Amino acid sequence: MLGAFVFNQTWFTILLVLHVSGAIMGLGPSFAFSIIGPAIGKQESPAASLALMKIMEKIEKALVLPILIFVQLSTGVLLIYNRHLDAGFFHSNRAWLLAGIGIYVVAMALSRGVNVPAMGKLIHMAEAGQANTTEFGKLVKLTQRMGPILTVLALGIMVLMIWKPGGQCGPLIRC
Repeated sequence: MLGAFVFNQTWFTILLVLHVSGAIMGLGPSFAFSIIGPAIGKQESPAASLALMKIMEKIEKALVLPILIFVQLSTGVLLIYNRHLDAGFFHSNRAWLLAGIGIYVVAMALSRGVNVPAMGKLIHMAEAGQANTTEFGKLVKLTQRMGPILTVLALGIMVLMIWKPGGQCGPLIRC
């Protein structure tokens, strides 16, 4: 019964649509952070800057991370089994998949372990009137460095998942 469910062509199509949609909905809003982030420092009032920081945090916690953690992870694992990519998983023609998974793990660790806590602390400090402290400045610089790093990691995953270098499949050939 499970085999008929997991290895079915219809389920492949459904899983692929969910996986690609999740990538678009999960990653798409995060690209706006490169516009919103610099706008924070250009606001004339601290309240406006704080509002933009809270918007970024809300988008990341309520939309980006839940989709990237739950939808992408679950559909990705199911796609691996649906396409029988689990057989010979560590073979060299699966290097694109292993690299993509590795980059995903690094990106999620950096996001959840560094970026999200830093943004939360920035918001807390701004609310407490500590926006002019040295620690606040250091956190701002940290989040400014993390943004491009996370963007490059996301783009790396996208390139690997579409191109599948070294694999015997690609954008026009299903695995």
